[in-house]
Amino acid sequence: MYREFNFTSIDTDAKNKNITVVMTAAIDESTVHGDNIQLLDCTTNHFVLINYEVDIEKLIITLPDYPLPNSRYSLVIKGIKDITGNALLRGINYIVEFTSAIKTEAKFIKPAFSEEVTDDLVFSLQEYVPEKDVPHKDDIKFYNSFLIEVSLDNLFNNIIFRTELIDRNSMTVMDLQNGQYYARARVQNNNEYGIWGPIITFVLNKQEKEEPDEPIFYKPLTIVSVPKDGDDASSFYIEMSEEVDEDTLDSIKVYRRML
Repeated sequence: MYREFNFTSIDTDAKNKNITVVMTAAIDESTVHGDNIQLLDCTTNHFVLINYEVDIEKLIITLPDYPLPNSRYSLVIKGIKDITGNALLRGINYIVEFTSAIKTEAKFIKPAFSEEVTDDLVFSLQEYVPEKDVPHKDDIKFYNSFLIEVSLDNLFNNIIFRTELIDRNSMTVMDLQNGQYYARARVQNNNEYGIWGPIITFVLNKQEKEEPDEPIFYKPLTIVSVPKDGDDASSFYIEMSEEVDEDTLDSIKVYRRML
């Protein structure tokens, strides 16, 4: 029985920046290219530079950056075929939306903007309601879960550190080298997230802590043995607990005791 080559579902995954199109049959990968797949940002009316891959009947489209919460895109697919040569006759023109219920934002308490950090680097975040939503703050949910990204540039093209905080709002980072960094954070929950909060920059100038020297304990010089009282000899031997500095021998005085 013939089944038209068409899509069965289109799903979004904002955290992985993906749109997954599921087709009715395995896709001929050679027909998937930039002329046949286009994604238009409905807010800016600009085409988005995308990557794509084929996994049997799935076409996975990856955006270059995280889509804004509740942003909408127009997805156009045409000219692709299945592995038996059946073409997508009517094409696909579909509005894709990355929905999110998160309205709160995140800002850094530590480090402060332009702070020079000379000790352990501590990230501390505050979740807050943006000013435009303050009149409805009683209806807004807080999540206390965040994503933090640290980059060498303020466009976040060179991200060197990324971590999630779940049910907590602070952490200590030990493995960054000294230098200038940029950081941003957002609230997130499962596959949804809010907008990025304010970007901060900071300088890490951590000083190496010198280990304190071990205390040195000196044993006092003591007499170990002396001649027995009453010995009659032209010379005698006194044993000390440590080697004696010869330069101090002049300080030794011998007196004859009269009996």
